[in-house]
Amino acid sequence: MVKLMKIFKMAAVSAIILIILCFQTAVPSLAADVPVFRAEYRNGVACWSGSYAAEKYEEHIVHQWGHGGPDEIGYWSRWADGTPSKDDYSIRWEGVFKFPAGKYEFFLSGDDHAWLYIDGKKAAEVNWDEYPDKWTVYDGSVHEGKIFTIDMTHGAHHIDFRFYEHMGAARAILEWRLIETKEKVVMNRYGWPACEFIALVLEK
Repeated sequence: MVKLMKIFKMAAVSAIILIILCFQTAVPSLAADVPVFRAEYRNGVACWSGSYAAEKYEEHIVHQWGHGGPDEIGYWSRWADGTPSKDDYSIRWEGVFKFPAGKYEFFLSGDDHAWLYIDGKKAAEVNWDEYPDKWTVYDGSVHEGKIFTIDMTHGAHHIDFRFYEHMGAARAILEWRLIETKEKVVMNRYGWPACEFIALVLEK
């Protein structure tokens, strides 16, 4: 009986710990109350790994720098007419997101260049001169870029957005929405705490 009581107490303690973890901790970069994209800022063109100049957590990928750029990276130069321009830097954003199954529109804009990888596979690519489509982003502003239609299965997917700037104006934008409902994904609302993440894994 004493042994049984000890086992019961251990099970109760384990359950309490699990509940605490569900409500107080979160999978890194997935919590609903923090930005969900982890960004690595690097000097140089198309640099995606190794040491980085800055690390940030961002709620939205909507950057329209013009001839400027992030404070932490890039090199200032001048055009022939004297216009200052910040050039030669790369940024990589990564996050894991929960998707209902369906067909999605992914909006990409990248100057000079940007790539979208989903679960490790290249899903879309856009160059600085490709902007046939217009898109209204989360704050109501309208931007030019390219829309890609992609089928997503239900569950958690790794989103990897890579961008570099070599010279001239710079911009990097990524958003998506479910076509059926036209519902935009507000990034931080689609993160989830550890308990939901565990449930999602068990679903699969």
